[in-house]
Amino acid sequence: MSAARTSPRASENLREELKRQKARVRELEGAGAAPVEVGARPKLEDFDYDEDAHGEAVEAWIDKKRNADAQVTARDKSIRQAQEKFNTQQRAFEDGWSALRVTGKDAARAKVEDTFDPTQQAMLIKAARGNGAGLMLYLGTSAASLDKLKALVNDPAEFIAEAAVMAKEVKVERRKPATTPIEPVRGGTGGAAKGDARRARLERDADTSGDYSALIKYDRDLEMKRRG
Repeated sequence: MSAARTSPRASENLREELKRQKARVRELEGAGAAPVEVGARPKLEDFDYDEDAHGEAVEAWIDKKRNADAQVTARDKSIRQAQEKFNTQQRAFEDGWSALRVTGKDAARAKVEDTFDPTQQAMLIKAARGNGAGLMLYLGTSAASLDKLKALVNDPAEFIAEAAVMAKEVKVERRKPATTPIEPVRGGTGGAAKGDARRARLERDADTSGDYSALIKYDRDLEMKRRG
């Protein structure tokens, strides 16, 4: 089993991180360039059939259109990369969440999902930088922290920055199993032989989940066979 907690005191460097996060979010919010307005291709009659003036206007229009096309290409690439990054973060979050062995974790997640819309939840996962599962669990079990973030939803910079700080403070601790695993049986034809692939797999699963019941049963069965 595991539990989420925060450090008893917020260190100064985390406060500085909060300031940096705010500045970065505001910088990104104002970074969007205004789209280039190209307009229609100039017509000769618009210049009283002055071919020189018309030619200069067409060249200027071509340059403007080239810039506009480049802007659209860059924007589309940025959107695509952002979507790919989001998908990666979401998969990492779901993998981390599945790995948690905590009673009541689904109820904790439900509280967060009931509080924040999907966009805000995505912001939380992004702000957590790899600790989305820990942050989700913590918020779902800490009403005060959940309310603190809820009060910031109308200020994205504050919301993301505060979520980032919380995620850095949150620790997910894996507790040791209450029952000590039985030592592997050695020797004898019925014992756990060296290179026992099934037992090795059960041991890895137990170390990951904290649940040693299957490994204990396996070793007991081997012991009974050895004695029988």
